[in-house]
Amino acid sequence: MLTTAGTIANTGPPPTCVMKIVTTSGGEISSAEIGESLMLRVEVQPESIYGGFARNCIAKTMDGDGENEYIVTDENGCATDPSIFGEWEVDPENQLLLAHFNAFKFPSSSSIKFQCNVRVCFGKCQPVSDTKCKKICNQFNSCVLSQMTM
Repeated sequence: MLTTAGTIANTGPPPTCVMKIVTTSGGEISSAEIGESLMLRVEVQPESIYGGFARNCIAKTMDGDGENEYIVTDENGCATDPSIFGEWEVDPENQLLLAHFNAFKFPSSSSIKFQCNVRVCFGKCQPVSDTKCKKICNQFNSCVLSQMTM
């Protein structure tokens, strides 16, 4: 097993991030129905060395006819509207980041993709507290909603 010190000295493996949309049981999906319960899963590997913190997540159309975007998590990693896209949770067994949501789409497209900035940390990342998210999201909720392009 490599130590954090070995990674800092550039003798360990670099971190890799993998993001997938999965079922609530963790299974792979190829398509979904509107309203279906799903999760966005982010893995930072190797999990024995690194942790991750997702923020600035956006749902985007995949069509080339101009993009629609909807901000689902802000710069602090807080859900902008938890009824559409839930708060990030950490799976304690394997350090995966998970956010629950019900499948949705933009009127102009049948496909969406998610884009997130992931901060990589040595060990575990310090989570954002629920009270901080509620305070931040309530403070900026009207600003975020005015930016919606749905």
